[in-house]
Amino acid sequence: MSAREAVEEALATCDPAKAAEIGTWLMSLTVLQSEGTIDRGLLIDGCLRRFLRGGSAGDLRFFARLHELLEPTYAEVASRAHDYLRLLPAAPGAVAELALRTCAGSTRSTPPTWRRPSKRCCSGPSASWCPSG
Repeated sequence: MSAREAVEEALATCDPAKAAEIGTWLMSLTVLQSEGTIDRGLLIDGCLRRFLRGGSAGDLRFFARLHELLEPTYAEVASRAHDYLRLLPAAPGAVAELALRTCAGSTRSTPPTWRRPSKRCCSGPSASWCPSG
């Protein structure tokens, strides 16, 4: 098994309910990516795949925190914009907000570009963070 396959397997089977593992995993993964041992894209893609599989906010908390620690760049977000937008109508509020915040914070386009999809998506689980009016 390659290192990439091992990381993909670990991300897919990580048990976010085990609080003792969370800090160790987060620290280890962020250090390994900063050293270049693990590809950032692999970690970002792993977080997005997990978000898209769904789950409760608690189930996704680990991946949301990892995603925040990775601080995806404009290029990383732009190349995955479709997946971020897919999260808006279906993901738990905290994950949908993370997706919108990531896109809005990374885009070089005007803010209304991201507001249009968010207004259309304000009827599902993410409605709590949608602007009123």
